[in-house]
Amino acid sequence: MIKMLSYISLRAFISMIVGPRYIMAGIGSSPAPIQNFILKYSIKPVIDRKLPFDENSVKDGIAYVASHRASGKVVISVVE
Repeated sequence: MIKMLSYISLRAFISMIVGPRYIMAGIGSSPAPIQNFILKYSIKPVIDRKLPFDENSVKDGIAYVASHRASGKVVISVVE
């Protein structure tokens, strides 16, 4: 647990200098600050692929993300 928290804290600190921005919220905290941030800055997720929920598609989606070629989020759609 300590190792995981250290990694997350380090990534959050590094993201202040370079790279993607991470927002951390504590357990039990209200989602309102994150919601306000998203609404204020009009953050829109970039969806690279949308795949159906079946065994082969999920495997392909995970392999695609692991290959680091994804230019956005890969979404597994449970409901059509």
